[in-house]
Amino acid sequence: METHPMKWLTTLAALFGLALFAAGCSEQQQLENAQEELQEERDETAQTAIEAQEDGVITADEAGEIREEQGETIEQAGQVAAEAGDVIEQETDH
Repeated sequence: METHPMKWLTTLAALFGLALFAAGCSEQQQLENAQEELQEERDETAQTAIEAQEDGVITADEAGEIREEQGETIEQAGQVAAEAGDVIEQETDH
């Protein structure tokens, strides 16, 4: 599977920015941010799949890109679950 250095750098920069932003946010706001990011990942996965299917044939590279996008979506879903857990924990502590 071919890696895309610019995509990795962009992703890392976005995650770093999100981490800095999240440091000053409430647990609820962090959950909302994670949910928005999950929706963006879902959209990117869908767009990648649509583009791969446009010519009727999905190449091995395109299949790899789809799997990579699906992995990012799953990873973000895990982040949403973790943030939801933090919100529940915060609410039960109060």
